[in-house]
Amino acid sequence: MLKVDSLSKHFNGLQAVRDVSFTIQKGTVTSLIGPNGAGKTTLFNMICGYLKPDKGTVNFQGKELNGSPPHAIASMGIGRTFQNLRVIKMLTVLDNVLLSFSDRHMKGFPGIFNVLRKDPEAKNRERAKELLDFVCLSEKADNSAGSLSYGQQKLLSLACCLALNPAILLLDEPVAGVNQEMIINILALLRNLRDKGIAVFFIEHNLGAVMEVSDRLIVMDEGSIIADGIPSVMKEDPAVIEAYIT
Repeated sequence: MLKVDSLSKHFNGLQAVRDVSFTIQKGTVTSLIGPNGAGKTTLFNMICGYLKPDKGTVNFQGKELNGSPPHAIASMGIGRTFQNLRVIKMLTVLDNVLLSFSDRHMKGFPGIFNVLRKDPEAKNRERAKELLDFVCLSEKADNSAGSLSYGQQKLLSLACCLALNPAILLLDEPVAGVNQEMIINILALLRNLRDKGIAVFFIEHNLGAVMEVSDRLIVMDEGSIIADGIPSVMKEDPAVIEAYIT
């Protein structure tokens, strides 16, 4: 589904990502771990079009993505969340999800207002409600997004990504900063997505969560992949222990 081949990026002489290659298969949960500064978010940004690689290629379902803008990559079926939540707090929870359908049928501010009008033009309203139900936010649909807890805003971000009908989700620290109950809920959602055939590729520092939900673990350090395999095996790898777990 996703193929990354020899991807590299440097910033003013600092090699942030160095010759990284891997593939992601349909209906799998793959976690990406490593110490701060390992190059994980830079890698995500290159896959999603926010950064241009110095070399290497990204292919998604047989199509090369290099040079495509982020909105085009998202519309192809790659959903992305960020460490810093990007919900529109002044809008309702439901309207945040409705705007996530925007690339299919609106242009500019007139289109935005058309999407938010409560009339037959807003054809995605029922689908948005289904997504909110999926992430357990249906009771908050008419609340402002800013009134949600931090964990609930993470769930809203996930619902917005799902509005794109993605084949793969790239999630940047989906359980960071939330309580244990919310972690359990988010991990359950990731398993559910996997069961629906959606690939999940996520960065995370919570090793307990990583080990519990991942089918595969990719470990980066100093811009390179140092280990790749089954989590139960990776946690015993000396290189992984030295670079990250200790």
